[in-house]
Order: sequence, then C-alpha cells, then structure tokens
Amino acid sequence: MKEVKASPFFAILADETTDIAILEELILYVKYVSDKGIIKCLFLGTFELSNCKAQTITDKICSVCNDLDLSMNEKMCGFGSDGASTMIGSRNGVAAKLREKVPWLVNNHCVAHRLALACSQAAEAIPYMKKFKDIVAQLYRFYDHSAVRTAGLKDIQSAIRAPDQKLKRASDTQWVSHDQAITAIRKSLPSIITSLQREATERNDAQALGLSKFICTYQFVASVYMMSDITYPITPVQAFSKKEF
Repeated sequence: MKEVKASPFFAILADETTDIAILEELILYVKYVSDKGIIKCLFLGTFELSNCKAQTITDKICSVCNDLDLSMNEKMCGFGSDGASTMIGSRNGVAAKLREKVPWLVNNHCVAHRLALACSQAAEAIPYMKKFKDIVAQLYRFYDHSAVRTAGLKDIQSAIRAPDQKLKRASDTQWVSHDQAITAIRKSLPSIITSLQREATERNDAQALGLSKFICTYQFVASVYMMSDITYPITPVQAFSKKEF
C-alpha cells in the first residue's frame, strides 16, 4: 500500500460475485505505477454488498478508498469493469457516478469480457458450433449429475489406461474453463465413447445413446481438436502448472 500511495495515479478494477452463502460481494483491485515505472495490480479484497445497485457499489468503492487513504479526487484516473449496465451505464452506471466525483475518470470495459462475448456471439452465427457447445455442456451434466456414471467412466479410464480425467464445465466468460473443458474431452474421448455406449446398452439410456452417436462423428472429433488448438493460445499460461498434449 505504500507503493500505491506513492504512485502519481491509480485505477480501480471491480467485479461482482456471489459467495457460497449466496451473499453479494464486490471484488476490488487497484492498478498503479511503482516508483520504477512498472505498472502493478494489487488485490484489495472482497467486500459485502447489501445489493448490487450502482449507487451501493459506488458508495462501497468510495468507502474502501477512504479507509485505505487513497485520494480519489487527486489520483484516481481510471475504472475497469465488465459490460453490465450497472457498471458502465452512461447515466446511472457506477462509472458515471464515479465521474461525478472524478470528472476526468476514464472507464474501460474489460478486454477479457469483450473477447469472451465477441467469440461466444460469433459462435452463435455458426449453427454447428451452437450444437457443439450444447453437447459439451450436456456431456458435463451427464456425468456431473450422477456418481454412478462418473464412477463407471473412471473404471473405463483405468481399464484402458487412459488419463483419469474428470469433465469440466465451460463458461462463456472464462477462457480457462473453455480450455479445460475441451482438453478434458480430448484426453478422454475414447473413454467417454465407451462409457456412453455402455450406459446406452446396459441401462437403455436414451440420452447416452444420442450423445454417443453425436460425438462419434468426424465433425465433432475435428471440432474438439480445432477448439483445443484455438483456446490454448488465448488462455493465460500462468493458469496451468503443466500442459500435456
């Protein structure tokens, strides 16, 4: 905090979340310039909110800055957030309310959120990719909602000496989750196919039969490898300790 206070200016980065107790929380970071001219980002903490209205969030940001002795009127120059209207609404958004206190404030819609939204919306224009995303989500739910199916998949992975890989959920706002979801499918595709065919044959599971037929097509397999090639380069490398191909 000494470095932050010594910086000629700083910016606040904010996002909303809901914790495990279903309470609204505000996540705050501060971005600043160190005495060596290096731009740094510091996690300030999570702060409970009574609601997620723009005024409540604005008041909380002002309160945190005041408690930490960060001069908004003199040094605050930027505000970063997602694209929700609560945050960047031109009249009543948090950025607009902060600008009433700091007229020169520059607000920025997070580039990671914009990239995720652009890619997800671009994919919506391709009929097969919409179906592909749906199947990836269905595969996750098929095993995540059943301990028996998960155990069966794990047994098959062990029997054919495949990686012990649990399927992951993909979220359009988190590139790490997309890469993890696609990588999990790619690594365990033979196991998944065997497992689905077993569920369809032994338990007469119609969903397993439908998923099995879809993922056995050339298009699906090719799309898995294509998406694996695409998502890895745009996923932060630091999020992984090791990448196995």
